[in-house]
Amino acid sequence: MASVMSRRPKIGGVCERDLDLFLQEELISSPKFCRWFGDKLRLSEISHVAESVERGQTDQTGESDITAIFRLKDGSRVIVFVENKIKAAFQNQQHDRYRTRAEKALQSGDISEYRIVLFAPQKYLDRS
Repeated sequence: MASVMSRRPKIGGVCERDLDLFLQEELISSPKFCRWFGDKLRLSEISHVAESVERGQTDQTGESDITAIFRLKDGSRVIVFVENKIKAAFQNQQHDRYRTRAEKALQSGDISEYRIVLFAPQKYLDRS
């Protein structure tokens, strides 16, 4: 009898762009993923899915891998900046540049709070 082939996809060579696109898709389409994500960020009041998700947003301080805006149940809005790391090292003052972008978003008045997130495999964090 022939062996049953695995239905698991075989994916090799995952890069940061792949993770960006995966996160972008989940944040705009999966309420379950957004609830999980919100819980991890201590934003348990996220209403449904992200209002907007941009990949590779650039300004004078640099680039954000993912920028997502969520509306909370009280009507306020939260901006979430996501940095994906798989192999590349942190850039000089990278977190400070994310914070500068976040503070600028708060000053606009449209956003009531922010989060800065690092998505990375544990082995990346262990060596960083």
